[in-house]
Amino acid sequence: MNPSSVILDQQSSPLALENIEKVAGQVDETDLDLLPFFEEEARAELKKIESVLYDWHGNNPSCPLEPLRRQLHTLKGAANSIGQLRIGALAGGLKDSLDTFHSAQALASRAEITKVCVMTLEVIKVLLKEARAPLYNPVKKESILKVAQAILDLKKKSEAQEPL
Repeated sequence: MNPSSVILDQQSSPLALENIEKVAGQVDETDLDLLPFFEEEARAELKKIESVLYDWHGNNPSCPLEPLRRQLHTLKGAANSIGQLRIGALAGGLKDSLDTFHSAQALASRAEITKVCVMTLEVIKVLLKEARAPLYNPVKKESILKVAQAILDLKKKSEAQEPL
């Protein structure tokens, strides 16, 4: 599927991925007074997510869906509250996608989940740089749409799988 044709059903949350195609190429209107606090919180949540993913592939092979969901939910809420709607949409969309997985399904799809999480985190990091200096760090619309499509594909895969 072409990433520029990302279309979601009406059951998606209003600030998740359904509007991403419309806003992917626009700079978010951020509350600049709150931006430093958001950046600190976002970096902390991104670090936690990376740590959970690293542990999942290393010493702790148990399924980390709950911590990932919680961290993505926190990131989504913080982003949306200061006007970083694209970060909020990606974090919320990934959380919604992970919500469709049961632990056994997630373990079976560990590599794909990790890949989509890492792709999403990388785009979010670039969006954070853009928030600080939009003229010097513009995010390419195609990058955002590619990640949005990967999140949707992950969700479809989960929904198509039989519960284990």
